Amino acid sequence: MTATRRGANSKLSAKLRAREDAQRSEATKVSEEVQSSDSQATSDEIAYIEAAALTVNELKERLVAKNLPITGKKADLVARLAAS
Repeated sequence: MTATRRGANSKLSAKLRAREDAQRSEATKVSEEVQSSDSQATSDEIAYIEAAALTVNELKERLVAKNLPITGKKADLVARLAAS
């Protein structure tokens, strides 16, 4: 791999990490808003919001730990984890 390619890959990786961090931050903020809002959120809603903040790999790790299937799109994994 050339130095130019490595540099491009590391820049892309950094952008992806930053995007994931931003998504987690946004999901955490939404979760906190839901928890502190006047209308009481159910534990299912909170579990769904928290699961949605995870990356696909993190979702799969948690599903494996609960002996649940790890196939499907992210939305499927989120729903499965939130329901467990």
